[in-house]
Amino acid sequence: MLKLVHHDDGKGNYQSHCIYFEEFLDDLLVKNFTNGSITGYDIGSAFGYGSTKEEALENFKESFYWLLREYEAIGKLWDMGHYQDNIIEVDCFGVPLDPGERNR
Repeated sequence: MLKLVHHDDGKGNYQSHCIYFEEFLDDLLVKNFTNGSITGYDIGSAFGYGSTKEEALENFKESFYWLLREYEAIGKLWDMGHYQDNIIEVDCFGVPLDPGERNR
């Protein structure tokens, strides 16, 4: 089960409290999150900030539910067949292949 982490930096500012998933604690070292906004579609990008723990939790919920709605929208597009022709072929390193190599 995913656990939430709460951090208070003690400065008493409007973003002094932060809430996020414990499992993504290491991601803080390599990802750039700004002002609680989601910077990608990674579940670990759900963050909440506030001047209190309660505000941070509400902001986290908004961020997390926004992410779920985005996933739901992508799923609906898949159901309608919108992604069939938009799949990018890549090599084992994730580098896109040239168009001539895609059908090998």
